[in-house]
This record gives sequence, structure tokens and C-alpha cells, in this order.
Amino acid sequence: MRVINKTDLLKKLPFKKSTLYQRINDGFFPAGILTPVSAHAVWDEDVVDAWLILAYGLNKPMPDLHPEDLAVVKSCIARLQRDGLQRDGLQRDGLATSNNNKSTDNIQNNIHNNKGKTI
Repeated sequence: MRVINKTDLLKKLPFKKSTLYQRINDGFFPAGILTPVSAHAVWDEDVVDAWLILAYGLNKPMPDLHPEDLAVVKSCIARLQRDGLQRDGLQRDGLATSNNNKSTDNIQNNIHNNKGKTI
């Protein structure tokens, strides 16, 4: 498992920190994993990449996830779809543009970049 911290996570995502926390609270994005050493959360990079691929319909291979992790990602995507935020809704809701003005191509380029730490 490769993990990324919040700073690296936000570099991969097309939205700001406040939107990230709102999406986690709404069940639209997988929550991080609290580390025993500190109170800071980290995210499994493959889970984040899988969420990006499914949320944005990217033409990238899905990472090989544990079935429980895949179920979490699919549950978040199902909530997005159910609440009308999928695809055009992502743009209307501000998820397809960010403080860095990332396009879908830039999001695709950030997937599987292996910047995380292996644990």
C-alpha cells in the first residue's frame, strides 16, 4: 500500500481542502486512515486513484484494490450518482475545476505517479 498525506492528496484532486472535508462528511470521498504515530490522516493512493478514475470516467486502468477498499470507493461513487453530482454535476458543483484549474487531462496525469510512501 502506498500512502499519501493531505498535501499530496490535494495535489491530485481537482478541489480545495474545504471541499475535500465536505465530500468526506457527505460520503462522496473515502476518508483517510489515521496513523498511530500522529493525529494526521493519510490516504491509500490506489484508493484515491480508483475514485478519480470512476468519478471522472478517466481512461486509465483501475488499481488492484482489496475488495473492501473497492467497495468503499464504489459506495462513494454511488452516492455521487444518487445525489446528481456525477459528470456534469461535478462541474456544476465545482469538482471539475479547482484552485489550480486542473483539467481532466491533468487529473489523469496525476494518477499512478507513485509519489506515495510504501507501508
